[in-house]
Amino acid sequence: MKISTPVKMLVIAAALLFTTNVRAQENRDTVVTVPSTGYLPLKPSQNFTGTNEDVLVTSFSGSSSKGINFNTKKLSEGVFSSSVNSGSAVILVAQPGNYTLTLTDAAVTANFFSTTVFWVYEPCVVYKKGRMLYKFINTADKLGFQRDETYASDDYQSCTMDEGENIYAPFATKNIEKAAELLNTTVADLTFIPWSKEVFGAPLLSDITTDIQNINLPSDNNARQLFNLTGQKVNENYKGIIIKNGRKYIK
Repeated sequence: MKISTPVKMLVIAAALLFTTNVRAQENRDTVVTVPSTGYLPLKPSQNFTGTNEDVLVTSFSGSSSKGINFNTKKLSEGVFSSSVNSGSAVILVAQPGNYTLTLTDAAVTANFFSTTVFWVYEPCVVYKKGRMLYKFINTADKLGFQRDETYASDDYQSCTMDEGENIYAPFATKNIEKAAELLNTTVADLTFIPWSKEVFGAPLLSDITTDIQNINLPSDNNARQLFNLTGQKVNENYKGIIIKNGRKYIK
């Protein structure tokens, strides 16, 4: 039987459409952009993985022993959950730039616990009982958690989560007490918790973006000098990661 030209065209179009859909299902890569700070809040719609060993995936939670506890794995170590638990998110730590994540239906193999609250769609008010709410601050001169204090009745604390990629950490009082102890301050004065490897084990961008180790400085005068991660001398006004007396600091 001879097939007419219109029917042929329809068959070809259907075949091409089917092929396109199959390829779209197979190619589920998505590109994310890590900003200049090196930290990207992330809550993908599906489980995800990747091949880049220089990208770290981290989450944080409250710990009665440490106050704040960080869990970190390499992106290439397995499949990560799109939602570590209800409403939560993770943070990618990597050199600023574009990175490919592969979205997948595969089972999670690199899960870890997190107590974060994440919001991206529209403003809302979040209430937590017996918790101190800290917003994740991600700027060139301030990296860590800033307290958001709006109290309601019955020991509830509330905060307004603006539209955008916001992460909040709802820490219990005992976690904040431990954090204040580690930072040598009081709970009342602890309005900002710095992203600190020394105190909390938080991953630093410098750990994965440079091979610079301790610098042996020849004199006390040189020991007072400041350097950036490329070894250039900088002054006290420099913002970012600096090396002073052989050690790394965030300004």
